[in-house]
Amino acid sequence: MLKQSNKKDIDIIMKIWKDNNIRFQSFIESQYWIDRYVQERDEFLKSKIYIYTEENEVQAFIVIDYNGNILNIQVKPEIQREGIGEILIQKAKSDYTNLHTYVFERNNNAVLFFKAMGFRKTLEKLDEETQERVYSMEWKNGDTSSSTFIYFDNSISKDLISEYDKKSNVQFYNIHTYTHDNNNIFNINISNSLEKKNGNIYISDYIDVRNKLNSIIKTKDTVIFFDCNNDYSFLYNVIKDVLKLKNTNLKIVMHKPFSVEGGKKTKLYEDVKKNFEDYNVVDVDYEAIGENQNITFKEAFDRRDEELIKMVCK
Repeated sequence: MLKQSNKKDIDIIMKIWKDNNIRFQSFIESQYWIDRYVQERDEFLKSKIYIYTEENEVQAFIVIDYNGNILNIQVKPEIQREGIGEILIQKAKSDYTNLHTYVFERNNNAVLFFKAMGFRKTLEKLDEETQERVYSMEWKNGDTSSSTFIYFDNSISKDLISEYDKKSNVQFYNIHTYTHDNNNIFNINISNSLEKKNGNIYISDYIDVRNKLNSIIKTKDTVIFFDCNNDYSFLYNVIKDVLKLKNTNLKIVMHKPFSVEGGKKTKLYEDVKKNFEDYNVVDVDYEAIGENQNITFKEAFDRRDEELIKMVCK
């Protein structure tokens, strides 16, 4: 049950706040949360609090001040991934035309959650108390619905994605399969759920990978980019499995390989087209980028990536 708190639940709310912050933001010393307890409690008591209860016990909450700033949102670990956070955000959206919050850069799950809820990063700054970077994120009523763009293993430059993340309504997600870099707003790591056998990659935890994909495919339109430098055939079935559960339009986009890129890339490119032939596959030919221009191969590849992102962000 979702209802507005009458402040009598403040002690259990604060316990959830402290326990979750210590558990999920372990990059900050526990003492920081203990020292902030009284200050946060006072701020919460001056604000609007909605609680979600099961069997009359508080399981989740959201705190919003009267200017539409989300001071905190927490869901007990045992009921996370059940859509409770989205219920709380939707309630906040029904009360305010604009919402704002701050999120630590290294709290990757929180950043992904707010992006999925339609919040956009508007500012990045250093928090002086913790010396951690934080994102200012905002949602405005009337924002056009966004699309989701998924790519793999830093196959597109971080600077290019950051540039278009600031000025478009596209939600960008970088899925890591071969690497373990989690300290970026766009990252979701599935490498721990994979294993290598006989030189090939397999999904060893299918449910975990499916759940992670399911958590980021929330918008009506989803674009998945395969750069065809690596073989991602181990993900084809799980992607299709997730799409069966979603009301989303999938578009697969690829660069048609430059003639200089060789047969291996062309084979991977053809394999993607064959496996997703029942979906909307867009292969974009940028061969003309390098013609009659005095540019390096790297410049041609970079320009090709930017033209693709421009197309996605239209």
